[in-house]
Amino acid sequence: MNSREAILHRIRKNLSDVRVPPLPEEEAAPTSAANFETFKRVAESVGVEFYASLSDALLGVKTAAISDSPLVKTALAANHEVEAIQGWRDRGALLHADAGISVAQIGIAETGTLVLIGNEERHRCVSLVPPIHIALLSKEDIVPTLGHALRRLRDNQDKTLSPVVSFITGPSRTADIELQLVLGVHGPKSLRLVLR
Repeated sequence: MNSREAILHRIRKNLSDVRVPPLPEEEAAPTSAANFETFKRVAESVGVEFYASLSDALLGVKTAAISDSPLVKTALAANHEVEAIQGWRDRGALLHADAGISVAQIGIAETGTLVLIGNEERHRCVSLVPPIHIALLSKEDIVPTLGHALRRLRDNQDKTLSPVVSFITGPSRTADIELQLVLGVHGPKSLRLVLR
């Protein structure tokens, strides 16, 4: 028996009498209206700006890096004054884009967090590099807790979780420098959300 096997044998032996406690009962999810109200209140408290339409969210934006989501392309089609850049393809242009547009697959009400799943669209650079991140989210995709979001991730992944899952709570912020809160140091300075 080598060292590794000896260690694993001792661990198994010592854990043989340990009883695993039962999992807690799953909480019933609040109504979608309650999820939405909680999500909106918490998200606004961490700096998320809500807009009624993509046109409203694009005010002041001349160039927008877009993810490869068909929803983004369709939503942006009516905004002819905004130049669309495929941000996941053109990294140089991405650095000069005014905003990045992606789709959030899940919203978490208790923390105001957006969840972006990488195998749904290529969003990573689009949501992190431009100074403004504009996200589209369906009200039906708002869940009450992180636990509900993780269950949804597990259930929707055909046994393989996407290698890139981003959890975004408000605009980028840090207080590393003299404990002064600064926005936009490690990512977008503004997070604009359009509910659909």
